[in-house]
Amino acid sequence: MEIIYLKPNDLEETIALLKENFPNSSFQNNINFSKIEPNNMVIIAKYDNHIIGHTLIQKQYDIYSDCYYFYLMYICVKMEYRNLGCATKMLEKVEQLKKEQNISYITFTSRKTRVEANQLYQKLGYQLKDSNVYIKF
Repeated sequence: MEIIYLKPNDLEETIALLKENFPNSSFQNNINFSKIEPNNMVIIAKYDNHIIGHTLIQKQYDIYSDCYYFYLMYICVKMEYRNLGCATKMLEKVEQLKKEQNISYITFTSRKTRVEANQLYQKLGYQLKDSNVYIKF
C-alpha cells in the first residue's frame, strides 16, 4: 500500500470511491486541478494500482490563535479494505505533513454512526470534541 498525492489520472476512480462512501454528497466527475489552492492537498491510498483510500487536507489559518491547522474532509477507505491499516497510514501521512509544515493541530468531523472509524481516531490520539456540525446550501 502506498500513500500518494492525487494525480489527474486517478481522478475517476477517486470520485467513484467518494460517491460510494458519501452517497448523500454530490461530487463533480471532473476537477480542475489548476483551481486547487496551494493550501489544499489530496492524498490517496493505492493498493495493487487501485485507489482504496482518500483524505482531503485543507490548510487553514486560525486568526485568534495565530496558528495554522489542517481541516480534513472526506476521509474514507473502500469497504473491502477496511481494518487493514489504510486509514492509519493516511493519518500518519497527515501527521508527517503537520510536522513538516509546522501545523499546530488537525481537526475533522465524523458521523457518530461511523463507530469503527471513531474508535480508530481515538486510538490514534484524536480527541472527541463536544460540537455539532451545521451546513446550509
